[in-house]
Formats: sequence, C-alpha cells, structure tokens
Amino acid sequence: MPDQPLETPIDDAPEEETPLYIVGIGASAGGLEALQSMVGRLRVGGKMTYVIAQHLSPNYKSMMADLLARETTLKVYEAKDGMPLEADTIYCCPPNKNITIKDQTIRLIDPKTQTHGPKPSINELLMSVAIDAGVHAIGVILSGTGTDGSEGIRAIKAEGGLTFAQDPQTAKYDGMPNSAILTAKVDFVESPDGIVAELESLMDGNPTLLLKEDSSDEDAIVDKILRRLLEVRNVDFTMYKRNTINRRIERRMTALKVPTIAAYLELFKKSDDEVSMLYSDILIGVTSFFRDTGAFEALEAELRQYIRTKTERTLRIWVPGCSTGEEPYALAMLLSEILGPEFKRWQIQIFGTDIDDDALETARRGQYPESAAMVSLSNPKYRKYFNVSGDRYLVAKVIREVVIFSRHDLTYDPPFLRLDLISCRNLLIYFNSDLQRRIMPIFHYSLNHNGMLFLGKSESVGSFASHFREIDKRNKLYRANSLPQNAPTATLTRPLTISPKRAPVPLSQNTKPSLSALVADEIKRNLFPMSLVLNESNDIVFVGGKNAYINRPDGDVTDNIFQNVHPALSTELRAALQTSVSKKVTVKTPFQQVKLPDGTFKHVRVVVIPMEQAEGADGLKLISFQEEETVGELYGATLTDHSNDERVALLEVELRRSREQVQTVIEELETSNEELQSMNEEMQSANEELQSTNEELETTNEELQSTNEELQTAYSELKKAYDDREVQGQELRDVQARFGTQQKLLTRVQQSARLGLYEWDVISGAYEATAQVRELLGVNDEILLTLDSVKGLMGHNASAEYEHSLREGLKTGTVDILFNTSKLFDGEIRYLRQVGEVEYSKTGIPLKVYGTIQDVTSSEMTRSSLRKVQAGLQAIYGDISAGVFIYDYDLQRNLYINDEYTKLLGYTLEQLNAMPTAEFATLFHPDDSATIQEHRETLISSQPGESFALVCRFRHAAGHYVWLHGVNRVLRRKKDGSPKTYLGLFFVIDAAEADEIRGIAVEGNPSLQVGPLPERSDKALVVCDEELKITLISKTFKDEFGYSLEHLLGQPIVNLFGPDDALKVKEAFEKAQAGTEHKFALNVHIRSYGGSVVPAKSRIKALHDSDGHLSSFFFDFSKS
Repeated sequence: MPDQPLETPIDDAPEEETPLYIVGIGASAGGLEALQSMVGRLRVGGKMTYVIAQHLSPNYKSMMADLLARETTLKVYEAKDGMPLEADTIYCCPPNKNITIKDQTIRLIDPKTQTHGPKPSINELLMSVAIDAGVHAIGVILSGTGTDGSEGIRAIKAEGGLTFAQDPQTAKYDGMPNSAILTAKVDFVESPDGIVAELESLMDGNPTLLLKEDSSDEDAIVDKILRRLLEVRNVDFTMYKRNTINRRIERRMTALKVPTIAAYLELFKKSDDEVSMLYSDILIGVTSFFRDTGAFEALEAELRQYIRTKTERTLRIWVPGCSTGEEPYALAMLLSEILGPEFKRWQIQIFGTDIDDDALETARRGQYPESAAMVSLSNPKYRKYFNVSGDRYLVAKVIREVVIFSRHDLTYDPPFLRLDLISCRNLLIYFNSDLQRRIMPIFHYSLNHNGMLFLGKSESVGSFASHFREIDKRNKLYRANSLPQNAPTATLTRPLTISPKRAPVPLSQNTKPSLSALVADEIKRNLFPMSLVLNESNDIVFVGGKNAYINRPDGDVTDNIFQNVHPALSTELRAALQTSVSKKVTVKTPFQQVKLPDGTFKHVRVVVIPMEQAEGADGLKLISFQEEETVGELYGATLTDHSNDERVALLEVELRRSREQVQTVIEELETSNEELQSMNEEMQSANEELQSTNEELETTNEELQSTNEELQTAYSELKKAYDDREVQGQELRDVQARFGTQQKLLTRVQQSARLGLYEWDVISGAYEATAQVRELLGVNDEILLTLDSVKGLMGHNASAEYEHSLREGLKTGTVDILFNTSKLFDGEIRYLRQVGEVEYSKTGIPLKVYGTIQDVTSSEMTRSSLRKVQAGLQAIYGDISAGVFIYDYDLQRNLYINDEYTKLLGYTLEQLNAMPTAEFATLFHPDDSATIQEHRETLISSQPGESFALVCRFRHAAGHYVWLHGVNRVLRRKKDGSPKTYLGLFFVIDAAEADEIRGIAVEGNPSLQVGPLPERSDKALVVCDEELKITLISKTFKDEFGYSLEHLLGQPIVNLFGPDDALKVKEAFEKAQAGTEHKFALNVHIRSYGGSVVPAKSRIKALHDSDGHLSSFFFDFSKS
C-alpha cells in the first residue's frame, strides 16, 4: 500500500475568480474623524466590503451611518442580523450588539452579561472575518483607547490576510493602534488616507499570485531564503509545505511593495528585521481553548475510560506546536473535571512545546484577553479555572502548576517518552508528506501501550494503520498498537546548510580492514548469506541479505515470520523454532527441494540459533537459510547418475523424514498428555480440598448470621434512642442558630447603617441603649446615659433646641430630631438623627420613647458642600446676563443653572432634574434632533479647550418654542479622556437671527451647524473664548454698534478698540489667566461698523473651568 499524505493542504484550495475582500474596521474614541477621512476617499471597485465596529455606549442612539453616508458615494447601512454582504458597501454595528461574519452574512449577537470589555467587541468581529474570509480578510485598527482588536489582528494574520493600524501620530487616541502594532502582526502603519491608498492598490493588483507554482528559478530563490532563516533562527523550514511558505513570502512582498522575489531576496539578505518578520509570519498559530468542542467531548469520554485502567496515578501528555498555550491548559482543565477532588493527588505532567519563543512566553504567563478566552469557553463549567482582572483572564494556579512549556523542535529534538496522550492538532497540515511520515513513528515510539493520539480534523495517521488503531474516525482519536519498541528509524538530523545531496565519500584506499573484520565478513557472506532475526513473538525485526524465501503477502502488512516465509518451509521452521526455544539449542532442519517464484528449484534448510548469549537479546532467534546446488548425499541416500530409480529413493527419504516428524509430534503429544493427566489429578485433589473448605465456611456463615441478627436487634434499639436524643438536640441547636443568626444580622445592620437602638424613660430621664448608640455618642460604658448627659455633649443653644424638639415630639407621638455633638473624646463634630415612637399610659401621659439614633454626618456634610458649591457657582455665573448651565454626562442631569436660565426659559433646576432624560430630550424641536445629536457627538470627541456654537429651538415652560444661540465646551474630563461635565452659555434670539447665523455656519464655520440654544437679552453682550476670540454677540450689541456675527465670528475682540483700550483689555486678560482677578470694569472706546468711535463702559467677567483654567470672557457694554 503506497504512502499517502496525512491531509489535504489547506493552502492548495482553488482560488475564486472574483474574491470578495472583507475589511473589518475597529475604532473607539477619536475614531469618527478617522472613519470620515477614510470613507470619503473610498471608491467603487467591486472587490471589497467594509464592516465597522465602533465602541458605543449601550444606551446611545448612534447616527454613524447617517454621518458617514454624507462623506462617501458607497452605500452605508446600519447592520441588521442576517444581512448578506455586498461589494462596495459599508455596514455599521448598532449599539449594544456584537457583530460577526459567517458565510458572508452579518450576525448580530447580544453581548454576554459577564463581559468586561468594550462593546461592540472589535476582536470578535476581526476573528470572525479571519475565519470566514481567510486570505481575503483585512483588518484595520483606528484611533481608540485600550487593547481591543489586537487578538483579531493576530487571527487575520494567521489566516493569511492583511492587517493595518492607524499611525499613532495621526490618531487622537493611540492606545488601540499601539497595542495592535506591538503584536508585530501589522503589515501597514498608515494615516487614514494612506490606508485607503493601500486598499486601492490591493484592488488594482493581485498579490496572491506573486509566485508561480512551477518555477525552478523562484524555487531556488525560496531555498536561499530558507537557508538564511536556518542560519539566523536555527529552524529548518525546508520540509514545510512549499505553498504555505510561498504565501507567507508573498504577504511580506505585498506589505513591503516589493515587485519580484529576486528583489525581496536582496532585501532579505541585508535586513535581520525582515528575517524576524518572515519567521514570525511563518510561525503564526491559530489556537483557542477547547477548539472544536465535539472533538474534546469525545476525548473526555476516552480519557475517562483510559484513566480507569491506569494502575498508577501518573499521567504524561505532550502538546507539540502548542503556540500560546490554550490547548495544554484546556487539557489540564479537562483532567480536573474528570478527576474531581483526586486531581491534586495525581502526578500530572503536560508538556507544551513550540519553536516560537514569543508564543511560549505568552503561554507561561497564562493571561489571555476576554476575546481569546471566553469566546471559546461556551461551557460555563470551565470558567471557574480563570481569575478575571479587567478584560484579562488569568488561568488558575492549580491548572498552571501541571503544565510545563519549553522550546522544542518536533522535527529534530528528541521526543518525550512514556506518554499517555499526544495532542498534535492542526500542526501536521503545515508539513509535507515526507516529514509527516517521519513524525508518525516518533509519536508511536513516545506513547505507552494503548496511549492515545489526538489529531486535527484535516489530519490522519495515513499509512501507519499498523502503528495506530482508530477509535473515533470523526474526531481523529487513535490508540497506539503494541509493536516492537525500537527507536524510530526515521531519525532526523539538523542540517548545517540546505544543499543538494552528495554521494558518500569513499574510504581511503590506504585503509586496511582488521583480521576480525575480514573473518566476520567471510562468515556472513558464506555461512549466513541469507539471515534474519525474530523476536519472542516471532516477528521479523532484522533482515540481512536478499532472501528469496521471504515474500511479503498481499493485504495488511505484517512482520510475522509464518506469514512471510515460503509455504514449503513453514512446517519445518515451526518445529525447529519450538525445539530451539524449549531446549535452548541450535536446530537444523533437513534439506528439502523448494520451487522459487522464478520457476527454479533449490535445496535449502533452515538453521535456528537462539541468541541468549548476546547482551540485550532476550527472546531473539537468528534464522539462517542455507542452500545447496546439487543433491549429492544431502538426503542420506547415495544417488548416482546410473541409478534407475532416483525418484523412488527421494520419496523414501521424504517418507523417512515424515515418519520422523510424525514420531516427534507423537512424542510431544504423549508428553503433553502425561502433563495434562497429572494436572487433572492435581485439580481433582484441589477441588476436594475446596469442597471441604466450603462446607466449613457455610457452618461459620450460619453462626455469624445468628450473631448478626442479635446485634441488629440491639443496634436498632440503641439507634432509636439515639435518634430521639439527636432530634431533640438538633431542634435545640436550630433554635440557638436562628437566634444567633438574627443577633448577628441585627448587629451587622446596625454597624453598616451606623445606627443603634435606644429606650428613653420619660419619667426618670434614663436611656437604655445598645453599644452602637454609645459609640455614636462617643461615650464609654462608665458614663450613665440620661437626658442631661446627652444634652451635655452639645453646645448650649443646641442642647436647648434638642430638648425643645424632644418635648414637642412627646406631644405629637413621633420624635424626629437632627442634632450634632461637639464634646466627644476626640473633639470631632458628629451629626446624629434621633427618631422614635412615644408610648403613653392609659391616661395619655408619655412614659417611654423607643427608636434609633443614626449617624448622618456624611450626608449632612455632602449637603453642606453642595450648598457651598452652588453658592460659589452663583457667585461666578449668577450676575451674567445670559443663560448658564453645567451638565453632568454620567448623572445625565444639570448640576447648576443661573437665575437668567430660569428667567429665559421658565424652568427651575428642580424641575429640570425631575424630568427623565428622554422627556428632557423632547423639549428640543423635533426638526432640530439631528442637529442636537451631531452637536453632542462633536462635544464628546472634542479636544481640550475647543468650544462649539449651537442654534436650535427649545420649548419654553409656557409651552411655546424660542430660538437659542449659545456656545458649549467640555468643562471636565474623566481619566480615560471622555467628557464628565460641560458648560453652556446662551442667548434668546429671533427666527431672522437664527437664519442669519445658520447661513454663516454653512459658509464659514461648520461647527455652528451642530446645535440648539435659548432666549434674548436686552444688553450689549459679547462672549469670547480663552484666546479672546469672539464666539457670540447679543442682538442689542448688533443693533447699537452695527456688527453682525458674520463680521466678528473668530475675530480678536481687541480689534474693536483703540491701542490704549486694547492694552487695558489685554492686561485684564493676563490677570485673569494668572487667577489674581476675575471681574473688571473698564471705560473703552468701541469702533462701530460704520467707522465712528463710541465711548462705552464695559463690565468684564472671566470664567474658569473646574481645573482653574481660563475658559471664556464675558463682556457687558453700555454706551457712556
């Protein structure tokens, strides 16, 4: 049976004529700007489709599809589940969904509730694109924070796709691009425009056909590349599939824009970095926990059965090509589930090996991102083996302790031995058939008898069915057959260079063999020209010389001597072997005539020599076949040329030999019969003894049965008495446990709520209180608690007010008092709240008060701080003649509004914050909803210090809509850069002004298109940013001085003044920047639009953000 390759090469699959490239794009903070830049340059090409995963808040209604559609001629859709992919189309993932691709169809998935990472997951998108598109997968990582997308980039690279990352210098947030670049799996690092240029180049060319399959010149160049890899990295890739190697080289050529393989070779020779990049590309491994769940379930069932047959508590497992370690850890988890509590009592060693040092370092750490770990762990029972830290999953210590990782080259390094399982899944598919055939005997040699081999779904044992028997065809599970355990003959040696084979160098002619070597050579040539060696099972383990009497039979290959020897010699050989083994002597069979396959006749005999004297040769036999050309006296009869009855003589010899054989068989049978007769007599004697013993045991059993019945009766009586006592004791323990639990619960509630229980006797004035009350009041057990002692903890006025409130509560029946103590041991002031219910006598006299005292210091301090903050904000913004508000993104409510806000729009702060977020959104005019949404997104992605104007309609508290014109900016940001609060100022304008301002926005300042605003002021007001550039003016200012916002927007305000007045304004600006002053009153001269100079008084106020930085200037002008 000819050797067959162990699998069908994946890389040899035929290419589609018009492949569809799937471009997975991941973005987060700052990604909208990069996406707009990219899609604006994309052109119709018929070869690519684009799927975007942008991190979004789960409750946020995204308008990304609408925003991107304005920038491109390609079709843009918000993705829906089941939507097929089309060329030249962009699909945007909706909020609170994960998006994946399967069979070129979109699948939307609800995020797992236990996930910690961002949503939608970029890793999940890119991994699905890698699996679905293979070499036609493209991954792009744009601006964003965190590490999402890095594992997806690895997956696409492993499948032969192309990977891009935005140049960190062009990204607003460089976390995600840098994380992707650090994987060393990114082919292109470009700006958004540069990424589009590379995609267009890909559409115009065909990088997968850079190398021709049948080109001897290119094969020679590839050999040189592999030779350089061997020299630098000490790894020989010559026996890897050439298609796989070619694809990796092609991808590097595409990334480097090298047109020919010869040019790439020149670059490769000069650049060690490129050697590392190609080496890394070739070694890319795709792995995951429990990859192919059905196969692991089948393995679990076989392992359970195998472990039950183990006599020792040891297990040794080898995972060659383990990559980043998920599979060895998965096997350890599987064993933990099988063994349960016994897991730690077994000596388990799992060896994970690879030649990729970076992958092994990752494996040793045992830390994996959520996308790599949990996407594969569909079975919740395995999640207990991970400790979660943010978006990283650390394999539990009990699992890591049994896994050992080391660098090991499967093709050259010695194998691990005495193994129970080898898991080599999806590694052999990268080797050519010669290397596969060399490795299989190594695996067999490494395994114990009945040890298991676990292969990938595209792999098999091929022609080594005699070494392994199949136990699960679908899941590629095999057991090792019992064969002679010799070291594998296909031992590989590491080559020093890759070069054509050379003939062996002959020995020098001056070298003379020794006498012993000459004698041994003559003996072998003349006495044992045809010989072989059998083991104790009569299997052939060595063959010497060309032997015409050994013929391989048809069918399954076997090494058994009786299946391979010439049929005419089988009977004589069997008898000779039996005699030789039993008597430890050399046996020679008589010569006999044998017809050979070529039709000739030979006279041959078989010599059986036991090899007991040779060291390490227990059970081995040397078999020699000796031939004679002429009959002569070989048969014990004299045959001459003159004999007339030669045939009769030969028959007589054969008959005599047959009689001798029959006599031998008869003697052996008689001997065997005598032995059997003796054995039968011994068995009869033993049977009689056993019968006697059985009768004695029956008698003893009856006595034991009687005793057992008496003991059972006594035991039943004792057990009943014990059960009755146990029931009573258990009832008592249950009552005590319930009481103790309630007592602990009450104590914990009091401690956590910072409260205690009290009882006040109105007549005596004495308090009975728990320890928590004394702790809150700051008194120890030595002090007697009375009304007077409690009052003594307060100031004079507070104590009088406390007693008055207490007396009032006695009249109403309910006590509710807030007081503070100041005379504590540590001098701390503590706010306490005392509540209680009054107990009266039948005549209505108050007797006692029962209730709680609770520490409310924290809430009171918070209220006090809030009042101070609001007072401070009122001092800053209260006298500004424009509506001012501060909005908190997290709380989704206003923290502050000034009086002018209420005057302009009719709402108080309490009314606004009582509205749900959705209801507040309805206050904006429906036609302005898109404007509001764009303005919010612009604010979220804004840079520190940027301000954005807004024009919109807002519903007044009285029910009508008013036009608002204002400016907003982020006031405070969180650690991750996202907005925390923002500040807004606005005026009320009329419809004509709104149309005018919106016209300005269209022509000159697109940022003004993003927003809505409130009412009108009768003052001449101007708002400037932190650089004194004008952002807003009121209607009154426009009427009095003739300027419109179109004239002044973005202009420095000092241009309105003469040199002296401009200097005074700049001095005020510098003082405000230094923080020394915030309010200014100046007499200035304003140059009107008509050119006249108008004297005016100016009240100026500097506004600062929460970090103390100058944010804007507010000018209030009035003519002198």
